[in-house]
Amino acid sequence: MFFANKTLFIPGCLIKAKFKKIEGNYLQILKNLDIEFITMNDFCCGALIAEQGYEDERHAMQKESLKLLKDNKVKRIITPCPLCLNHLSSFFEAEHTSQIIFEYINHFEKKTNEQITYLEPCNLKLEEPVKILDRLGFDVIRVKDCCGFISSFRDKITKNVLEDVKTKKLVTTCPYCYLNLKEAIDKDKAFRDIKVLELSEVLV
Repeated sequence: MFFANKTLFIPGCLIKAKFKKIEGNYLQILKNLDIEFITMNDFCCGALIAEQGYEDERHAMQKESLKLLKDNKVKRIITPCPLCLNHLSSFFEAEHTSQIIFEYINHFEKKTNEQITYLEPCNLKLEEPVKILDRLGFDVIRVKDCCGFISSFRDKITKNVLEDVKTKKLVTTCPYCYLNLKEAIDKDKAFRDIKVLELSEVLV
């Protein structure tokens, strides 16, 4: 078991700002698994600043983050955001929520043998999401294409991805993929039969 003064859960800025339901899903999942953790409303990992190349600001935020973590006796961070995970892992011990959840996979009931598509995010090369879906009984079609979110050809790439989806449900573990795919489906009625889900929505 993780102890409350050791583990920090952060949803990531995009989830916190736009997808409160997903944040709530993960909070409930962790509580149901009897995993003790703390949250910090004012904590930001600084990944977006780092991505934009603001080195001085990145180092300043990293220093501030480390002090905040030390003051709160945090030893480990868990997050559902690949961007947060990759950035935090460069200076702190961090894990993706799917890695924690898979350790407790026997606590989840088998759901169905439905065929679904899992879109593997460009910035999250983990086997745990696929293993979780497999253990839940899903017949998983694994797709490793980029969703196109950061591309100047975003609309074309995203459309190509959706055209390749042959199942009714498309699961991802990246909030940016999730946002991008849902927005693309809203714009194009040809893809309205596809339901985009974040991993937590499959688990609850």
